[in-house]
Amino acid sequence: MPLSSELRQELLRSTVALLVLGILVGFILRLLKLVLEHRLKMRVVDMGTPDTIVAQLLPTQQASRAAVLKWVFLLTASGLGLTIAYYQQPWGVPSIIILLFSLALGFLGYYLALQRVAN
Repeated sequence: MPLSSELRQELLRSTVALLVLGILVGFILRLLKLVLEHRLKMRVVDMGTPDTIVAQLLPTQQASRAAVLKWVFLLTASGLGLTIAYYQQPWGVPSIIILLFSLALGFLGYYLALQRVAN
């Protein structure tokens, strides 16, 4: 049973909205985690705990920077993909392909940035 055009458009809009909402919530949760880890680290240091123990308890700064870098690349790529898809009316399979391709480019940019930072 084929779907009507209106139903397909509404399904696509709902899917994109849920995807963007999921990415945004993940970003906010990651940012909140970074802030709370920083507060915990400062509290433990204020208590006089040796720095070696603090470093073992909390993740490294490099891992946190890599996570933030990943989100910057993914959100930027998805924003560009949504902008391009917006101007490619009507919504449909080409819009989904544009979004997937832009996210793939975001992951590629993230990988290349990590390689550049490592060297």
